[in-house]
Parts: sequence; structure tokens; C-alpha cells
Amino acid sequence: MQQKKVLTQAERDAITAKYQRRIIELGIPIFGPPGEDDPGTNVLPPPAPHAQELQQRIVDATIQLLETTPPPDEARPAHRKPGDLERTAARLRAGEVDLPEGFDREQEAASFEGQAKFARAQIAFGQEMDAVALEALTGLLPILEAVKDFAMNVFHEVKRWAEEDPDGPGAEVYRELNKAWRKGAGRSRGRR
Repeated sequence: MQQKKVLTQAERDAITAKYQRRIIELGIPIFGPPGEDDPGTNVLPPPAPHAQELQQRIVDATIQLLETTPPPDEARPAHRKPGDLERTAARLRAGEVDLPEGFDREQEAASFEGQAKFARAQIAFGQEMDAVALEALTGLLPILEAVKDFAMNVFHEVKRWAEEDPDGPGAEVYRELNKAWRKGAGRSRGRR
């Protein structure tokens, strides 16, 4: 049986300083050197260098959607596809649909066409928002990967720190990180 070496406070402080320095060095590519207001060139770029363009696309798509919105007092038909609404408008104009007294065929047909135009604008708006979101998320991927790599490297450094000084501060940090990792991975033991 191997006896555990008891570390002096000076040895424990030296080990702690060594691992703190390593963790800081791991973070420099992401967060920049410590204590500097201007992080420098090695820091990751902002997630979307074309954020203004994405914002403008969102505004333009929203305006296009709002321009096609029917008047609030106009009754909306049950959810139907734009093609169905246009066919109904054509049938109204052709006289194939009976209307109650007091309804104007042309006005009702125009209402159905407006609803069809709005339904198409809703579809286009959804597609544009999907495209903008995909572009924005694609721009975030390198940053998320770098942060993930940083977190994994920190985890491994803390593990080495805990192995080198099992009774020191690194051991407690490692236990907490390991518990959080297991909980996030769905492998926690015990009650929640």
C-alpha cells in the first residue's frame, strides 16, 4: 500500500499557481490576455460579422409581411393554402359560388385574393427567418466549437490538478465539474 504524500502549503500554492496559469493560457485564444481592455488579434471574431445585413433582412421581411396584412375588420377564412384561396376567388368571379344577399362578388373575390397574398407572404417570411437563423447559427459554430474545446481542456487540466494535489482546491473544483458534466450528459448518480 502506497502512502499519500502530505503537501506543504508552499507546495500546494505552487501547484495551484501552475494550474491557474495553464487554465489562463488555454483561455487566451478565446478571451484574450488577462487584464487588457483591448483583447488583441488572437481573440475569436464576433459571431456574425455581417450582423447588420441579417438585421436588415429581418426588417425587410417583416415590412413585406406587414404590407400584405389584410384589414383587421376583414373576416379571415379558415386556414387554407394560397392556391385554394385564389381558386375560390376565381369561382366567385365566375358565379360558381352562391352568395347571400348584400355581398358583392368582386369585393369578396378581392378579399380572398388578399388573403392568398398574405398567406404567401407568411410562407416567404418564415423561409427568410429560417435562412437568417441558419446563417447566424452557422457563424456561431466556430465560436461554440472553440468554447467547447476550451471547456474540455480546462476540465482535463483540473483533473490533472486534482490528481497532483488530491486534498487541494483543484480536487473540489474537479468534483464539481465532474458532477456537472455527468448531470449534463444524463449520467448523474443519485437523486436530483
